[in-house]
Amino acid sequence: MSQALKNQTDYTAQAITKVCSGFMFKSPSPSPSAPAVSDEQIRKIAQEAADKAVDKRYEKLDAAADTVLHRIYNLVHGAIWAAIPKWVYIVFAIAVLAAGGFGYGFFHQLNENSKLKDVEWLYRYERGLYRDMNTVMHRERLMLYGTTHEVDSLKSLIRHHEQRTCADTTYTYYYPSKP
Repeated sequence: MSQALKNQTDYTAQAITKVCSGFMFKSPSPSPSAPAVSDEQIRKIAQEAADKAVDKRYEKLDAAADTVLHRIYNLVHGAIWAAIPKWVYIVFAIAVLAAGGFGYGFFHQLNENSKLKDVEWLYRYERGLYRDMNTVMHRERLMLYGTTHEVDSLKSLIRHHEQRTCADTTYTYYYPSKP
């Protein structure tokens, strides 16, 4: 691999030297005030520019080759975890945290839903005890489809009845939501 990089950089240096000496430094008309530049000086300047460009490119290629060789060495010797880029670990950690968060949220919501089902059955039991169903249905319609003023009025009425019967201090198993 090292020989291939050297051959490629040598070829690049020759190409840059040709381009620089053939097109960049030759002026179409010689000016009398400018000192004459010999072809040897042009080749020397072009060779220096090509060497600088090749050195920078060779350094980058050499660093990339070292990275690849290091990863291949780790893969061959069983250290697969060392050959995997760090960004893969970061993405994996974020995915695990997101899955954990969604799982927690899902089970929390499932628990809340089961509590709501229990309250619904309690409400259905209490609803069945009323004699006048028109009153119950009117209150349900107000609570579910009424305006904000009507719903707040019904909530105030419920709180008034709870305080009148001292039911607001007997919440042992049920904690109503705060208004």
